[in-house]
Amino acid sequence: MSFLCSIPNTDPDFIKTTIGEPCLHSFRSPSDLNVPSVTISSLKGSQLVRRIVKNVANEVETYVYAVVPPHGVAIELNPPWFTIVPQGTQDLEVKLIVTQPNDSFSHGEIILTGSSKHIVRIPISVLPISM
Repeated sequence: MSFLCSIPNTDPDFIKTTIGEPCLHSFRSPSDLNVPSVTISSLKGSQLVRRIVKNVANEVETYVYAVVPPHGVAIELNPPWFTIVPQGTQDLEVKLIVTQPNDSFSHGEIILTGSSKHIVRIPISVLPISM
């Protein structure tokens, strides 16, 4: 519901009629839906996106990240490294910054590499439209 209610130009009455629930809460942006990818259809300047990762292993693991940035976009991840206990979670802030506007989507990824050799990939698709 939070995702649906955060989509621009969405009529809250239409959602209530269709789904049967009112729009009580919405994300700051639809891109805040916690899915294992990031898509931004019109990036202006910069945008902060949040993700939550969970350690499903039975051991503590420390992760560092690397980025393959989409063309025209710089990416910063906070925190730059983190340790997660078994079944624990970690909030991540992904900042996307336009470095060169484009007229088409570009793609990249964030790669989280764990101390126990686990690798997590977060695909990124973005259309950087203005700085």
